[in-house]
Amino acid sequence: WSKDLDNEANKKFVEAFKAEYKRLPSIYAAQSWDTANLILAALSKASVKDKDAFRAALKAADFQSVRGKFVFNNNNHPIQNIYVREVVKEADGVLTNKIIATAFEDHKDAYADKCSM
Repeated sequence: WSKDLDNEANKKFVEAFKAEYKRLPSIYAAQSWDTANLILAALSKASVKDKDAFRAALKAADFQSVRGKFVFNNNNHPIQNIYVREVVKEADGVLTNKIIATAFEDHKDAYADKCSM
């Protein structure tokens, strides 16, 4: 994740975070935001009382991620783009990461084929 990912969910997240906390969000904030939205999306489709239906709703990952396209692999790790970033100083003097290239598109972790999930 990076604050400069060009998708609507990320733009709204970064803007809302900066307005609330007066600083740039971290990767941990972005992951927490995605997690909360994943859970809310699953709750809108299934009750936690029906564990199988709720797990299936989580696995469907039907939400707008700040990472852009988001799906789970067979081992429940995300399939996502991996970016090359560099640290830059913004006009206001704040150090942050900037995407300079995409290293992998729709990257699956190396051990997915060994997972029996």
